[in-house]
Amino acid sequence: TELATLERMAGLLHRSGFCKGARNAEQAVALIMMGREVGLPAMQALSMIHVIEGKPTASVHLLGALLARGGVTWQPTHHDENRCTIEFSRDGWKAITSTFGREDAERAGLANKDNWRKWPRNMMYARAFTEGARMIGPDLLCGLTYTPEELAPDLVVDAEGEPVAVVE
Repeated sequence: TELATLERMAGLLHRSGFCKGARNAEQAVALIMMGREVGLPAMQALSMIHVIEGKPTASVHLLGALLARGGVTWQPTHHDENRCTIEFSRDGWKAITSTFGREDAERAGLANKDNWRKWPRNMMYARAFTEGARMIGPDLLCGLTYTPEELAPDLVVDAEGEPVAVVE
C-alpha cells in the first residue's frame, strides 16, 4: 500500500540522517504528508518542514515559494540591521505592509540571541516576512504559518533561519 511504501521510505531517509526536521520515522512520514498537502515532493518537504513542539513549521524560503505560487509579490522598502519593512501585493487582496525592528526583537527577547547578533539583517527580514506572509496568504500557507525559531525561541538557526539543531 501507499502508506507502507511511505513508511519504508521515511524509515530509510531517517536512518540516513537526512531528516534533521524529524525525531523519528513517524515524524518523517508526517512531514512528507504535510509536504504533499502543499505540493512538495518528499525530499523538499523533509528539508524545509520541521517539527517544533509538535507542530509543523516551515523555512522562510518555503513560505516565500508558497506565496509566489499563489501570485503574491513582495518588495522590501527598508532593510538594515535595525529594521525591515516589506510590502506584499496579491490580486484581490488589500496590500499589506509588514515591519519588524530592533524594538520588536528586544520586546520579544530575541535581540541578544546569538543568531540575532550575528545576522541581524537576515533575522529582521525573516520576522517581517513571516508576519506579512500570514496576513496576505493564510490560504496559501495551509497551516505552515510559523518558522522554527518563532515556535522555539531557544532554537539555534543559521543565517538563513534554518535550524542547526532541532529541539523537542
